[in-house]
Amino acid sequence: MVAHLIKILAGQGYRVAAIKHAAHGYDMDIPGKDSWQHFKAGAQKVMVVGPDSLSTHERFVTEPSLSSILEQIQVGQDLDLILVEGFKNEPGPKIQVIRDKGAAYPDWDVDLIATVSDDPFKDGVPHYSLEKLEQLAAFLVEKYLQK
Repeated sequence: MVAHLIKILAGQGYRVAAIKHAAHGYDMDIPGKDSWQHFKAGAQKVMVVGPDSLSTHERFVTEPSLSSILEQIQVGQDLDLILVEGFKNEPGPKIQVIRDKGAAYPDWDVDLIATVSDDPFKDGVPHYSLEKLEQLAAFLVEKYLQK
């Protein structure tokens, strides 16, 4: 869903960053590649640089907070919007996605700005369908990107 939303916004000319919280860990690289081997061997930081991208895989003793990550990615000259997936216990505007019709509504709705699901599940909060993310993109543009 986030990838589709990024595609819509990028297609409209907005420069979007994404932060994905992988609570159970992750492999950034393809097993067997040099950069993967470097990290597995114990490198504290591995950077992969190509003609149109740069990726950094960095080791931490404790998981960094969302605020420390956001300090590294600033909205401004290079970015218009940062979408964060996960970090549900951190403060900030939230869009709740419910894919299971029988799912219970979460308790952490204090910063809820919108919901995405088959049916609305929170009164007074804008609701968007999974099939019509263009409307959610328009909502985000109006709320955060209008000058």
